[in-house]
Amino acid sequence: MYQEEINRKWQKIHEFKSLLNRTDYVDHRAADEPDKIMSEEIKAVRINAREQINILESEIAELEALEQEYIRTVNEIDL
Repeated sequence: MYQEEINRKWQKIHEFKSLLNRTDYVDHRAADEPDKIMSEEIKAVRINAREQINILESEIAELEALEQEYIRTVNEIDL
């Protein structure tokens, strides 16, 4: 019942993680070469991606709990 929404949220998480992976080089370069600073725009995008991942993971956990409750209820009705 909730699986489609859970799947959509996992897809968004994968997109945010892909963005983080694609911009990791900037972070690593800034650590290796102090004169190569990371732009504020990239920092903001990376911070937002991590925040969104945390929110989505929390929402998925809630949906999974609702799904489990739904399954328990359906099983009780079938008995």
